[in-house]
Amino acid sequence: MTTTATLVYKCAQGGAAATTIQALMNATAVPFPPAVLEALGVRVTSDVTILGPPVQRTVVVNFGPSVTATATATLFEAGESGSPIGHFTVTAAGADYVLAPIVEISSVGQTDLITPAAGLAWLKAVGATVAAGGAGYSAASFAVVSPASPGGNPTSLTQAPSAPPSQSRSVKLTLTIVAGVVTGVAIADAGTGYQTLPQVTIIDPMGTGSGAKINLSMGVDRIDVARGGVGYQSVPAVTLVPAFKIMYPDGGGQAGPFANLMTTALAQSTLSPIVASAPVIA
Repeated sequence: MTTTATLVYKCAQGGAAATTIQALMNATAVPFPPAVLEALGVRVTSDVTILGPPVQRTVVVNFGPSVTATATATLFEAGESGSPIGHFTVTAAGADYVLAPIVEISSVGQTDLITPAAGLAWLKAVGATVAAGGAGYSAASFAVVSPASPGGNPTSLTQAPSAPPSQSRSVKLTLTIVAGVVTGVAIADAGTGYQTLPQVTIIDPMGTGSGAKINLSMGVDRIDVARGGVGYQSVPAVTLVPAFKIMYPDGGGQAGPFANLMTTALAQSTLSPIVASAPVIA
């Protein structure tokens, strides 16, 4: 099963020094497009720029989470025509989801299945780390996390009793600040109802702090029953598939979204020609 794409960009330096080009094409100068991460459900796992010659930037992106979430289904009591799914139970939340996974419900062995069931997965925070501590932060500084998606299935009677219906709720973080530097972060409330990776903003009411960055890791919080289905004679298997692999399944076409993805942005930054190698899928 393919999981990663390696993207390589090389710069013909022109008249600029290699160290100058390196500074102009690295991740700080030209970050991997955040909109692409959110739209495709991929995450950057490595981003390195070396002097060469030529100056070369290599980015590795992962199509899915670092830990895959798992879930099971439970049926209502069976009738003559089979049962609908009563609720889903998340057995492992997983980690590092950029988009909520797609819920696939197996029809194997369901010879009398009339209408397939459907589920909708929602994310919560399962981890938080300090990517950059910044400087100058006052003790009153705090983190604001972008709000969760509205909606969900708050009135459904088909959720597990252990996961009662709830409205969306934003993640809440607690910061540790030492000598003006953000040195630690803890999850005070994991939140619920996210479909995408939320953004974290550090706010200093004194206006002196800057440069801190918090990375969140998202896992699956719950799965709502969007449609119970008709005709299940046995409990179906549930698989949580990364969103990218629904759009671009294994076996072909996965390199397409990444071809020449950053070529123009890097060329504009360096004012030099950029050559993109064909993405390597592994």
